[in-house]
Amino acid sequence: MSETKQIVLARVVNDIIIIDTTGIDLGHTPKTKVVKKAETCMWLRKGQPTDIQKAKDYARSTNDGWGVFLIDSQDRDPLGTTKALVLAKETDR
Repeated sequence: MSETKQIVLARVVNDIIIIDTTGIDLGHTPKTKVVKKAETCMWLRKGQPTDIQKAKDYARSTNDGWGVFLIDSQDRDPLGTTKALVLAKETDR
């Protein structure tokens, strides 16, 4: 039997955060900043090679920037691990 992996889908999106609300009560627009944010979702906790291919096919079909990540089955926080990987990969660009 082949070793199973946790299959996680992930992508990086832009998010807007408010950094300063000074003068908002006077009608001024708050100061904002665009930041990168990782979005992840679990595909399967115990994926086989056929499941990995299905996840890759789905990610490609969405045209939404999703990538497929294989995380060790012993990792207790696969979504957190994937977020760190995706954001590190994004900063390397």
